[in-house]
Amino acid sequence: MNKAMGRTISLVLAAVLLMAGLTGCTQQMESAEIRQAYETALQNAFNADVYFWKETKTHGSATDSCQVNVYAGQGDDYQALRDENGAYTEYKISVNETHSQPESALQIYCGLSSSVNEGEEAKHYLLTQATGEGGAITTLTRHPMTAQEYYQSDEFAPYLLSSRLAELAELTVDDMDFSISGAVAEQKVNVINLIFGVKEEYLARYEQKYGEKSMFDGTKKVSVEIAYDRIAHVIVYTDEQVEDSGLAVEVERYKFEVVYLGPKFDIPAYNSKVKDSVTGKELERTEV
Repeated sequence: MNKAMGRTISLVLAAVLLMAGLTGCTQQMESAEIRQAYETALQNAFNADVYFWKETKTHGSATDSCQVNVYAGQGDDYQALRDENGAYTEYKISVNETHSQPESALQIYCGLSSSVNEGEEAKHYLLTQATGEGGAITTLTRHPMTAQEYYQSDEFAPYLLSSRLAELAELTVDDMDFSISGAVAEQKVNVINLIFGVKEEYLARYEQKYGEKSMFDGTKKVSVEIAYDRIAHVIVYTDEQVEDSGLAVEVERYKFEVVYLGPKFDIPAYNSKVKDSVTGKELERTEV
């Protein structure tokens, strides 16, 4: 056997062994393992104060979406950096929210904002811009505030990761139905994939407790992904009828994704002008 042929066979064998190893590392999970992993992931997610999440909700033809980035400077090891006092460096927050029916959008930035004028110092500001139909500006303000102050404020409370995952804290593993078709409870290295139905007892209990229907009401199945002991995504699937066809298709009614170090972004200058897309006028922010 020549060297080239031997090297080829070795590479093929290595590939086969690698695939076998990857396949073999998927483990089916028992109820106790699911419970421990789920509760740990929730607690770790609730404790996080640096993250980037995206949420999409659909209601028929209407879509609501939101992205929130709570950012801190990152070191070479991709860990959030802190100063000598334990505070995050480069701490800043962005919120981008859109609604299709009625049309509206909200942009919020908070952190150290520069000036458009050379030589003027940067300042900590909360910058808010809201638009309505056609992109007409309805709110354009600035308010002195640090990102840490905004994060701890009542105004930011709805955007906290713990707020968006609040119902998962209500849903226990006992409320998950793994007897449905296509149910999954498996772990592959550091990623856990759970696909389950939600029991009627939970839906009734939630409505009685809160006086409103659960986000899981009417769902076909729910997918929860846990990565490195933290919640990575929550997807709620439903079957919806296709108009005039009599057929039903599976759709993602709700999708939530989160990572724990978000992308970099820039905060607009606090004294920059913003062009109104409807009137064409350049507007200045009102200080509040």
